[in-house]
Amino acid sequence: MRSSILSLWSCRCRADIEMKRLFWHSRRGMLELDVLLVPFLQEAYPTLDAADQARYRQLLECEDQDMFGWFMQRGEPDDPDLRRIVRMILDRVQPTEYLLLQRQPSRWMALVLLLSSLLACLGVFNSALSLWPSLLCVGLVLLYGGWVWPRQVSLRHPHSVTGLRFDSEGWHILRRDGSEVAARLLADTYVSAMLTVVRLREQGRWCPVSVVLPADAASEESLRRLRLRLRFSRQRWVAAE
Repeated sequence: MRSSILSLWSCRCRADIEMKRLFWHSRRGMLELDVLLVPFLQEAYPTLDAADQARYRQLLECEDQDMFGWFMQRGEPDDPDLRRIVRMILDRVQPTEYLLLQRQPSRWMALVLLLSSLLACLGVFNSALSLWPSLLCVGLVLLYGGWVWPRQVSLRHPHSVTGLRFDSEGWHILRRDGSEVAARLLADTYVSAMLTVVRLREQGRWCPVSVVLPADAASEESLRRLRLRLRFSRQRWVAAE
């Protein structure tokens, strides 16, 4: 009995060590690879059979640039085992043709807006401007902050963007007043781990809409799925051209 318990404990320790090793090998030098490999390792790898797990470990030995090209579907690996595991990883991203992101007030956005407004006011008062021009500049700063706050921070304005939806018909902007408008994704959309700025143009309007999403602007899972959609969905590249 004691030897069985020790053997089981030893196997679990080896499995934990192996998962930690694979986790660090899945963290690459490119965000585009991290957002694919790390979730796949954590959610799908434990359910794979031994052959597919070996294929994933083989994939981790490849160069980042090669993997980037395969995942962007600019080419395929020559090795059939690598082709299989690349397709398995991509299939986890692409089948979901529906995405709903519910936006929430962001403390980071509030902090950035308050600090930038404070620095702008201090800069004005430390400048060579006389009293009345200084007061005018400070008033403009406060006016701008008052305009941005309900639209981008508290999301209390009726026209503030409170959600994004992607489905078979494309992108849709959801606003606090309950309205919903179809939109086209623009090429200057920015995606990173800490900040995502989705740039959209509504149908019939020239001025684009910027949806600023720090890490606390929505649930972690919603932001992860959004980043995957923006980086790896074919619809993004078609729309951005």
